Formats: sequence, C-alpha cells, structure tokens
Amino acid sequence: KPWLVSIAFSTLYALVAGFLGSYFSPQAGGSGISDIRAYLNGIHIRNLLSIRTLIAKSFGVSFAIASGLVAGKEGPYIHIGAILGGGLANMGSESVIRWTGGKVRAK
Repeated sequence: KPWLVSIAFSTLYALVAGFLGSYFSPQAGGSGISDIRAYLNGIHIRNLLSIRTLIAKSFGVSFAIASGLVAGKEGPYIHIGAILGGGLANMGSESVIRWTGGKVRAK
C-alpha cells in the first residue's frame, strides 16, 4: 500500500524535525525573528547563534516542510542568515573558534 509508505515517511520526517527543535537545540524552535530582534536589542540568549542551532534550524525546517507540516520558511531563513552573517562577520566568535578547532580567528 503506497499511501502507508507515504504516511510513514511523513511521520518519520516530522519526528526528526521535532527532535531537532526540542532536544538537539531548543533555540532552533520557533520562527527565529523574535529571538533575533531581542538579540539585536541587547538581550543575550545563550547559544542563539551557535553552529548547533544552525544545523538544527536548517535540517529541522527542511524535514518539517518535507513531512507536510505547515511551516513558514521566511522566519527560519532570517535566523539562519543571522547565524551565518554573525559567524562570517565575527570570525572571533566562540562557536566558530570551537567549530574550526581554533584555526579561524579574526586578526
């Protein structure tokens, strides 16, 4: 029964997306726009711009959309862009230094 395989894959994708947003990196939950606005206004949210959050947000949104869940792409992409922009503009950030083993630093 092909419909049963489709439901099984959709359920699996939704479970992976839920795991990434709930357990792997809870900061990846939600759209991310309000978190980035708060961060830009001076409120420090621990691990908001980490590599772990980037991975969880990227794959979580991909799996959520692939499973058929209703999820907007704009908010998560703003959060992903903020993580990438913050990491590239500030090569001295702690998560980038840890991720590259200290090989990439701002001079």
